[in-house]
Amino acid sequence: METDLQKLFDVINNIDALPWDHALFLPKEKPWDENAPCLILDPNDSEQPEDDPETAKQFGLSYALGVQDVQDVVENAREQSPVVNTRELINALNFYYANDAFIEL
Repeated sequence: METDLQKLFDVINNIDALPWDHALFLPKEKPWDENAPCLILDPNDSEQPEDDPETAKQFGLSYALGVQDVQDVVENAREQSPVVNTRELINALNFYYANDAFIEL
């Protein structure tokens, strides 16, 4: 998996192509926007089971959600509104992270 920093905009728009068993790592500061730096990594690539992978730490990122959860958020938003834009998807992601529930569009 690529370990270059990405923007949340690009990850959200390509979420269906990402491995479901990986995780999204984001900055601790919230809410996130489309320019938030992020990584998609295998969360098990850590020496300590409860610790973030070294690559994420090097960029100041921490575990946010599993890719499968992000895929579910995007799918739910698209089911509600087939013309949902990236900003709305990121708002849905922030809502899900904060509330452990899908947003109503």
